Amino acid sequence: MQGPTEILGAQAEYVVANPNGISCNGCGFIHTPRVTLTTGTPSLNAGGGLDHINVEKGTVTVEGAGLNASQTSALDILSRAADIRAAIYGGDSIHVIAGRNQVDYNTRGITLLPGSSADKPTVAVDSSELGGMYAGKSTSSAPKLGWG
Repeated sequence: MQGPTEILGAQAEYVVANPNGISCNGCGFIHTPRVTLTTGTPSLNAGGGLDHINVEKGTVTVEGAGLNASQTSALDILSRAADIRAAIYGGDSIHVIAGRNQVDYNTRGITLLPGSSADKPTVAVDSSELGGMYAGKSTSSAPKLGWG
């Protein structure tokens, strides 16, 4: 993803889901209170709303010109691994949840999903290469590894 994405009309939550991975280089979001970047598969409830997201594989990579979500209330990165090589600017909060998980969309509650360690990434969240997260509050979780 490159450049800003803008919601026209009334504000709306914005979810980008690609199980093969997401790369952000200078992406940003305008007129949306909550942005979710996920490598998981969204599941809907009976009313058609987003219920939870099952994450089994994939990496969200932030590089180059980074990610600007400073106009959002919440930015969620839900992936098997997160590779933060550039700055992430969030509004009120940034939540990074890495691993093979089922994540409740409304509460961000985490349920571990079973799986083999054969395809396990070597690092869950890496922000060592000039990356960083800047927001009112930021949280990182990798429950399978025992932190977060």
